[in-house]
Amino acid sequence: MTLRTCDWIELLDEIEGLRMRKYRQVWAMVQQYRDEVSQSQAIQDAAQLAANTERARADKILLDIEQKTAAYETLRSQLEVQESRNHKLIQELNTIQASSQRGSAELRDQMQVLEQQEREHTKDVAEARQAMNFFKRNSEASTRKVKGLEAEVKSLMQSFDMKGGGQTNYVTAASHQPAPGAWPDADGGSMRSSTSLRRKPLGNPSMV
Repeated sequence: MTLRTCDWIELLDEIEGLRMRKYRQVWAMVQQYRDEVSQSQAIQDAAQLAANTERARADKILLDIEQKTAAYETLRSQLEVQESRNHKLIQELNTIQASSQRGSAELRDQMQVLEQQEREHTKDVAEARQAMNFFKRNSEASTRKVKGLEAEVKSLMQSFDMKGGGQTNYVTAASHQPAPGAWPDADGGSMRSSTSLRRKPLGNPSMV
């Protein structure tokens, strides 16, 4: 049985249709595969990017940890140096404080000594002033006493001259002779008898 031309054409058309459908199916499968591959690649790229980002973040964290560790070590070294310096300063401060306390104690002792010396000096000055006043009063009293004695001797001599007449020289000479208990006159010449001087009681020089 022979096929007619139209049958051949229909057969060819059907074969062509089958081939095109098969081609479209294969193309669709290929396209789907490509899409899946693209999606998978995108997922892989995203995962890689996320991994890289996470790795970078981890590296940054590690770097920060290393920097902070180094800073901590530096700070600890500085704190140790500062602590040693503070300890040294405290020792120096204690030494200065002890020296200051010793200086204050010595100064206090010196002030007490100076105050004691000042009190003693004031006392000595007062005693010296009292002694000077006492000697001054005694000197003035002695001067008045000597003048009184001289006046008394002159009065006695004048009395002897008026009463003795020719015996004036004898009395005068006798009055110039040293007698027991006598002492020199104020001018260093004649001697005065203690018995004649006792005729007139004298006041206490300290009471003058």
